[in-house]
Amino acid sequence: MKHEEGPLEERLKGWTASNPAPELSPQAIDSIANNIKDSLTPVRPLPGRRILVMTFLAVTIVLAGSSAVLLGKDGLMMMTRMQIAGMAVILGAGAVLFAVALSGEMIPGSRQLLSLPALAGLTLIGVSGIFAALFPWKAQPGFVSEGWPCAALEMTIVVPSALIFLAIARRGVLLVSSAAGAVITGLSVFLALIPLQTQCMFLEAPHLIVWHGGTAVLAVALGALTPRFLHQN
Repeated sequence: MKHEEGPLEERLKGWTASNPAPELSPQAIDSIANNIKDSLTPVRPLPGRRILVMTFLAVTIVLAGSSAVLLGKDGLMMMTRMQIAGMAVILGAGAVLFAVALSGEMIPGSRQLLSLPALAGLTLIGVSGIFAALFPWKAQPGFVSEGWPCAALEMTIVVPSALIFLAIARRGVLLVSSAAGAVITGLSVFLALIPLQTQCMFLEAPHLIVWHGGTAVLAVALGALTPRFLHQN
């Protein structure tokens, strides 16, 4: 059915015909083009996502290995082969997942394999499950006095590691968001858990879940809240 124009549409057409848009002069067009050209700056192409993931994992391995050498391997020597294998699998998998997520935060429009809540929940369940399944359920008398130094050591490793990952991530188009803060801190947490686990001699599930896992959850939560605090200030 053909659309019949009403009085308002006819008046608009008449006004448009009687008031044509002014044309820009060639000098004005050249001036705009020159201003745009002067404002352009060369940019360095961002590496592919696979390269970014490998970079984050390489940094994780180097920093975690260096920290483990400095802190010692008393805890590693006390663990069974099953415990070592379980920790290696869950910490390695967590580092890979957070490295993939962080590379996605650097590239606008990248598809994330997991949402942030799913990623956090999956890794939390995995780490807590390994602690609960592979280590004995007994609490020593000095639960607090032996636990808080592990928590302090974990945060001591997490903070500078997060700053290093942030410096690398800023090479891309990293938005200041809770997701970016949580992902950066999450990768730093898995980096910190490696040397923390190799040196810790208190290999009981309650200690590991509360002081190692609980501190990891606190660190990720603080990482997610930091961008909001920066926006408010």
